[in-house]
Amino acid sequence: MKWPSWLNALLGAWLFVSPWVLQYGGAGAAEDHIVGVIVVLLALASVAVPRRVDAFAIMNLLVGLWIPFAPLLFGYAYVRPATTNDISVGLLVVLLAAVRAGSARLLTGRKIMS
Repeated sequence: MKWPSWLNALLGAWLFVSPWVLQYGGAGAAEDHIVGVIVVLLALASVAVPRRVDAFAIMNLLVGLWIPFAPLLFGYAYVRPATTNDISVGLLVVLLAAVRAGSARLLTGRKIMS
């Protein structure tokens, strides 16, 4: 299944442009720009490899775990649009990356059901 990776690429693109759309700056904007690019690149790499390879999906899952905690670690948790965006996007990235990684493990040629 590659659709979770395509959705993660869209989420990464949203994370990249969200500081302009939601009008916040500073550390939150810089972090979202950098991590947004990372999410997009890992998602596209996950699309490019055979479906049995889940390394890029697992890396994206780890990046997704980072995103919700960034507002606390970089001190912009008081910026509500940035924090809300980071928490929701981060959790979605984790969910989709887990689906992609799980499908890579399940769809390796084994029959799931008879």
